[in-house]
Amino acid sequence: MLKTLASHVRGNVVAYIALFIALGGTTYAATGQPFTLGQSNTANAPTSLTASPSFAGKALQVTNTNTGAGATALGLNVASGHAPFTVNSPTKVANLNADQLDGLDSTSFVPSSGFRRVGPVIDTPSNGGHDTPLLAGIGNLAFYGNCFRNVSGNDAVGIYVKSSVNHAAYASLTQNAAGGGLGNGDMDNISGQNLAFIQVPTGTPDVNPMTGSVLMPNGQEFTFNLYQSMNARNHPGECVFGGTIAVK
Repeated sequence: MLKTLASHVRGNVVAYIALFIALGGTTYAATGQPFTLGQSNTANAPTSLTASPSFAGKALQVTNTNTGAGATALGLNVASGHAPFTVNSPTKVANLNADQLDGLDSTSFVPSSGFRRVGPVIDTPSNGGHDTPLLAGIGNLAFYGNCFRNVSGNDAVGIYVKSSVNHAAYASLTQNAAGGGLGNGDMDNISGQNLAFIQVPTGTPDVNPMTGSVLMPNGQEFTFNLYQSMNARNHPGECVFGGTIAVK
């Protein structure tokens, strides 16, 4: 019996020494054991955290209050060529969706297709109101509609273009009867330039096309073939805009 007891004691001592060595090392094998803070943990199986269905808050909160350089709340390391994490929801996450490259917004880059179909964009301002819906953003350009409803006894509809950089130039080939503006050889990045604008008595149907081009300071050319309508299709007070924009 004494021999058995001594053997048991030796076995416990060896076990405790092994545990001490493991805890004192750089890694603690956490599989099947509590997660140990302040130390490296390893596991050979997934670890999951599931919040109760009645719980509406965050299932896990990680906070780092250190203000030093490099301080962060979370680090993810994977093998080369592997995504650092996966998600099961397409919902956008505030402050996480990348929308800039070298300080430029995504609208500063021209789609690879070189062709953009616009609209139809339908807008009906309140009586006496004025709306300027965005029709399309492409490269450094933004095309807007102008829709006035029953302002001083008249309706008005138009399309104008704005550039986010100075010294772009545009040429409108729209007929004068449709209110088409002539070319501006040095657009600034603040004022919009009218491609077409027409005013009619309140309730009068009107539809106008406009074609032309915009030349950017770097020589990039955009051609547009757009239309505008007011009170058409038996829809009083409604503006409709559409067409196409191509990149040459």
